Amino acid sequence: MRPVSAGNKTGSHNAGIRPKEVNLVAKDPVCNMDVDEKKAAATSVYKGETYYFCAKICKEKFEKEPEKYRKQEEG
Repeated sequence: MRPVSAGNKTGSHNAGIRPKEVNLVAKDPVCNMDVDEKKAAATSVYKGETYYFCAKICKEKFEKEPEKYRKQEEG
């Protein structure tokens, strides 16, 4: 009888299958563009919340007046 490696066990339903990756999309608070969180050009943490930006210029604008952009985001 030949030993079976852990990755090739008979009856393993998930062998070789990777879970589908989920892309999280955030809204740039400055320009309102959708931004893939993993591909964001820049991020900023303000009052414990992370904000994602499509470009560094949007981050710079946000950091000069964060409350202005947070209020726009809220509605």
